[in-house]
Amino acid sequence: IPLYQAIQGVDMSQDTPQILEYLNRNGIHFEVLADQFMNLNISSVGNKEFQDRNASAVQNKRIVHVSFQDPDHLAGGQGVAVFNLIREQVKAGYEVVWISPVIRDEQKGKFDYLDGKLTVIKLKFSEDKVLTLFGDDEQTQRNREKFGQKFTDYIKGAFAPESSLVHLHGFIEVPRRAKELQEAGFNVTATFHMFLTLRIEKVNGNNPLLPLLKQREEEAIKANTKIIVNSLAMKKELLELYPGYSGKLFVIPKNI
Repeated sequence: IPLYQAIQGVDMSQDTPQILEYLNRNGIHFEVLADQFMNLNISSVGNKEFQDRNASAVQNKRIVHVSFQDPDHLAGGQGVAVFNLIREQVKAGYEVVWISPVIRDEQKGKFDYLDGKLTVIKLKFSEDKVLTLFGDDEQTQRNREKFGQKFTDYIKGAFAPESSLVHLHGFIEVPRRAKELQEAGFNVTATFHMFLTLRIEKVNGNNPLLPLLKQREEEAIKANTKIIVNSLAMKKELLELYPGYSGKLFVIPKNI
């Protein structure tokens, strides 16, 4: 629980022992995780009602991740980062769903992982065989947009906003769908694992698709109220791409 809630009525300007005595008196257990006092892990051990309420909140929450990758094709850092994050969420007791596109000869449908605690949903979004969604050509962008609309419609039809948290991963088209999901009532967080247009500019600045991709990338940033990036360098890049961003911006190494 937040420190400020745990110590209401305590003068923060006083010495640490007074605060710790207050926590102990109210049955609150604490662990100092770092030298800085404000970095605390606090949990109630003397209040069964609090424990029951907290456990119920976890049980009633589903986390829905969306990524171009899944456990069957972890090609690069994005998929590995998502999978590692999901493992920790499963340990914490959350119901976790991972939505991904059908790639190559994969079969669409629902598949269980992590002893049935993770459900992977592979969505077929094109009648043509799609080899990748990581390219910088026009056809790949069209496929990304098809998958974007497919998973957005699926989430809106399959899950209830009041019991589902949505976490969008990747670049451009997946995070860009945050606006439509938020308008449908979902709590959405987006992790940008890279900025495609910056990569294209370094490799092929004459790409004719670059202006459209820049527009889409800016729309993706603007669509989100909560964004995670994995480094200060990426934070700087995001603010260069869209200086007007006013949402919450978190730097979390390895996105976990």
